[in-house]
Amino acid sequence: MRKSEEERKGLQKEIDSLVDDKERLEKLNRELSALKDQQAVAQVRRKHIPDADRFSELTKAAKYAIGDLPFIVGRALYFQFANEPFVVDDREDWPAADAARRAGFLAEEEGRNTFRTTPNTNKKLKTAEEAVRQLVKFLDDEASSEFHESYVYDHDTPADITLAPFWKEHLGVKL
Repeated sequence: MRKSEEERKGLQKEIDSLVDDKERLEKLNRELSALKDQQAVAQVRRKHIPDADRFSELTKAAKYAIGDLPFIVGRALYFQFANEPFVVDDREDWPAADAARRAGFLAEEEGRNTFRTTPNTNKKLKTAEEAVRQLVKFLDDEASSEFHESYVYDHDTPADITLAPFWKEHLGVKL
C-alpha cells in the first residue's frame, strides 16, 4: 500500500511539471505569434528556454563556427578570450600559423611568433567570434546560479570561457 502512495506522489509531481511546461510553451507561442521581427522572436524565445538548452544551443553554434576555421585560428580565439597572448613557438604549428596569417585570419604582433585574430578581414572568423561572445554573454549575464552550480557539479570546474578544458570539451578546440 505504501509503495503505491509513493508512486502516486511521484506521478503527480511529473504531471505538475508537464502542466507547467505546457503553460510555459503556450505563453511562448502566444508571444511569438504576435511578432514579425526575427530578432524580437529570438529575444522572446531566449526568455523561455531553459538555461541548459540555451547553453547547448550556444556551444553548438560556436563549435560549428570555430570548426569552419583552421585549427590554429581556433587556438588563437581561445587565447584572445582568455586575454593571453597567442605565441606560436612550436615548430610544428608555425607553418599553420603562417598560412592563417597569409589567409587573413591572423596578424602578427609584438614581434615574431605572437599573433592576434583579424575578424575584420574574414567573415567566418567574425561569425566565430560573435558566437563565442554570445556564449560569454550568456555565461556572464544570463545563466542562473542554478545552472552554474549544476555545471560545476557535472564538470568539476566552473563554466568559464577562459579555461582550456571548456574549449576542448564544448568548442572542440585542442590546445
